[in-house]
Parts: sequence; structure tokens; C-alpha cells
Amino acid sequence: GEGGGGHRHRFSGEHDFVHHRAAIDDDVAEGRVDWGLIIQDDTRLYDAALGLAFDAHETLSIGFAVHGLVRSTSGLIDFAGGLTDGVSGDTTHLISQSLVVSETDVGARLSAGLQWAPHPRVRLGLSVDSPSRVLFTTSTIDAVFVAHNPRATAFVADIVEESGFTFERQLPARVRLGLAVEGEWGWLALDGDVQHAVEDEEAGVERRFVWNLRLGGGFPLSDVIQIGAGLFTDRSSDTRPESFGAARADSYGGTLGVRYDDVMSLAEGEEAPRIRFGTTLALRYAYGRGDVAGLTVAPVPDFGDAEVTQTRLSSFRVHEVGIHLGSRLSF
Repeated sequence: GEGGGGHRHRFSGEHDFVHHRAAIDDDVAEGRVDWGLIIQDDTRLYDAALGLAFDAHETLSIGFAVHGLVRSTSGLIDFAGGLTDGVSGDTTHLISQSLVVSETDVGARLSAGLQWAPHPRVRLGLSVDSPSRVLFTTSTIDAVFVAHNPRATAFVADIVEESGFTFERQLPARVRLGLAVEGEWGWLALDGDVQHAVEDEEAGVERRFVWNLRLGGGFPLSDVIQIGAGLFTDRSSDTRPESFGAARADSYGGTLGVRYDDVMSLAEGEEAPRIRFGTTLALRYAYGRGDVAGLTVAPVPDFGDAEVTQTRLSSFRVHEVGIHLGSRLSF
């Protein structure tokens, strides 16, 4: 059959912001111990893609894309506390640690995919994302440490800045496979993806093999009302967290939503015979379990002891509920 083609560009972004505060106080034989902790993490990922697609056959379409990736991360950890003498009220032991980290990576990856229609109401899709590579990176680490006890006082401050071109591996390859079926009753789709394990000590990347599945569908109740529902997994490729503040969680959940369409006919002579207004309201729930690397602090800090603080792994559970409200206009 005759082939068709076209090009497409896309820009998408993700933004995750996490801010935690924690305070611990306790009475011990030597006095009162107070600890405070602030963790702030801001991660942004931008993906700009330029693609080309064509019809190899009336039932087969093939496409390729080049992705430009920019990942920006900034983090803050403030940890401070000490021991106050129970009689005099003086702070006899004090420790304060502050760490500010910022990093920006610029990279790229390639994608290819195909869609096959073995039946007018059936679609099969396959896509492959190559491993992404970091081409340029820049980072700044600003650290301040202050310690005081009856024997000595210490103050250390340091700034480390690095930048340059590189070819480090960042994200693993990903393979996706999907199946969609539609009919007068609505549509139903199932897709899954797998990512291989990655271990690169020089780049500081360690990821485990992981798979994820998504099942969803939409079903019309009338000419203007449609309901949709889905199930999904969101399993993490991160390995066991080792450093303080690192976490890993696997989530499983579902979605339920309804869409209402309002059709308005236009007067004769307009470019479109009608316009359609759509409103969608959906609920998302996910249950997750994982591990987080916390911090164990000695009751009475001896700053001559390198183990005054130790990393401790703890398990956690999370219930996530989200509400989505969207609207659209088509003509």
C-alpha cells in the first residue's frame, strides 16, 4: 500500500519536591539532648523529543525519536543538636552539619517503536528506549561542619565545584509492549515494560531489574458520559538504600474516573459543525511499601567517636490518594 509519514516534536517535564522536618528531644543522666533535622530535595526532569513516523503498510506504522534530557537536582540537609547540662543549663556538647548539593545533567537517548493492527479493532505496540547517556554535567557541593565539647571546638567548611563533558550511563534501556482492543462497548488496553539491571560504580549508578504493568479501559454509559478505570504497578528500580535519606518503594494502585462531554452545534457557515466540551474527574489510589535509610544518633555525643551517627534501615508504608480534574475542548 501507499506509505505516509510525518514528524512530531514533544516536550514534557516532571517536578518532584520533598521537604521533611524532624525533631527529637530526650532527658538523659547527663542532661537534656535535642536534635533537629531538615531534609529538602528538589528534582526536575525535562524531556524534549523530535520524532519521525511513517506507514510501512496499511496495518503497520514505524517511528523513531531522539530525546534531549535535562535533569536538575538540588538538595539540602541540616542536622544539628547537642547536650544541655541539667544543672547549669549550658550547652556542653554541640554538633551542626549542613550540606547543600546541586547538580545538572544534560543527556540524550534514542527511541524506536512500531504499531501493528492485525484487526480493525485491535492494536499491538512495541517500543524500545536505548540507555540514556549523560553528555555534560555540572555539580556544586557546599559543606559546613561545627562541633564543640568541653575539650575542643572544630569548624570545617568546604566547597567543591565540578563540571565537564562525559559519556556516563544514566538510565537503563526500556522495552514496552502493549495491546489495545476497542468495540462498541468501549476500549480496553494492557501494557507492560521491563528495565534491565545497571551497575556502574564510577558513575554511581546501581539499578535492579524491574517490570511494571498497567491495565485500563473506558466504557460509555451514554452519548455524553464515559467511565474509566485502571490498575497499575509502580515498582522501583532502585536497589537497597545505603546512604542517609535514600529510599526505595514499590507501589500498586488503581484509578477510577468519569468524563462528561457537552456537545454544542454551531451555526451554518462555521468551519466546524460542532464543538465538544469535556470534563474529567478521576480518583487515584496507590499503596506502597519500601525501605528508607534513617539516622541513629548517640544519646550523648562524643565527637571524637566516628560512630556518633550511624545509618539505620527502616521499613515504611504509604497510602497515596490523588484527585485529577481536567477539561478539554475539541472541534
